[in-house]
Amino acid sequence: MVFARRCAGTLGTFRGRRIDMRFVHPTACTAIACVLFAFWAPLALCGEILVEFVRAADALGEEKAAALAADPRSRESAFPICLPDDWEKTLVTPRGELSYLSSGTTVSVSASGADGAERRVRLVSPRIPIVEAALERGGERLVSWKCFAAAPGAELPEVDPERRSVILETTTNPTPLPGWARPAVPTAEAFRNIVAGFDGPIGYRFRAPPRARFTLALGFLESHHAEPGKRIVEAFVEGRKVARLDLIADVGRHLPAIVFADASDADGDGYVRIDVKPAPESEDQYPILNALWVFSAGRAPPREDLISGGGSARALAVLDCGGPGVQASAPPGPPRADVALIERARAAGRLEVRVSSREPLTEDEETCCLSGTFW
Repeated sequence: MVFARRCAGTLGTFRGRRIDMRFVHPTACTAIACVLFAFWAPLALCGEILVEFVRAADALGEEKAAALAADPRSRESAFPICLPDDWEKTLVTPRGELSYLSSGTTVSVSASGADGAERRVRLVSPRIPIVEAALERGGERLVSWKCFAAAPGAELPEVDPERRSVILETTTNPTPLPGWARPAVPTAEAFRNIVAGFDGPIGYRFRAPPRARFTLALGFLESHHAEPGKRIVEAFVEGRKVARLDLIADVGRHLPAIVFADASDADGDGYVRIDVKPAPESEDQYPILNALWVFSAGRAPPREDLISGGGSARALAVLDCGGPGVQASAPPGPPRADVALIERARAAGRLEVRVSSREPLTEDEETCCLSGTFW
């Protein structure tokens, strides 16, 4: 689906899986517009792409790397502007479009009076992920824009123990397998579903104010192996090992297990991180996880209540990790936003921002907001 709007200036915000684009009309003859985008989806590209780009710059030298980055014939001319640990790898294409591969979404910039203009795109520096793009004709710059990722702000949301105000997000790319597990006893629905770490550990995180204390509960149920030693998992909170579990020897096949752990932001980065990894001696090196709960410290219900499905009312967050259509979400307010600063000359005419996506897009005529769902 393609959405295009012509306007004197554009202000748009993409948050989570919702897109809001509001259009304003400044009185100045030169319009400067900001378009902020934040999509949350499974990993689209390798998490090391930006690091490898910087390493390539070191190896080639800045002059050669800059020439390589600016060459539109080169496959490296699709520039990553994301932060190194982002799971959604935002690219700027050789045409200056913001590109989100996991949802097939692109955002492009043009103008009504830019017919026949030459499109130029360049990386500001091989070590700084800022991309400059422009439409030029006869030596005159009609439209120019800069694309970059904005770092997170320092303000953190308050944790309200009376509601689910903690939102979990994935830090790895686990594979959801709905209906994989077959509980032998009555359990919560989450124990029928898993995520599996086929590509490495299973990781989640959530934002945490300083000095906040939490109790975590991790749910497991093994339905594939029947012998001890086949799948042994280890749980980590902020890099500290909090549990080691042989899912057959310690629990039994088709039987649920709950692991509790205390948690806080130990390293001061604003997040609590949870990882599930295979033990080194585990024969099966693919870890699994069924469910994850976050409670205020000391408020977790008994293990039996969580297993039966009746203990989630006081949880700050509940995640059926592998449930159908279930995916850990982004926190309120993205950890970063993709920004395009756009400047238009009078001769360019009216500015056009075009959004193209595989997903359906709808426009609210009253609010001039564009919305859609991205996974």
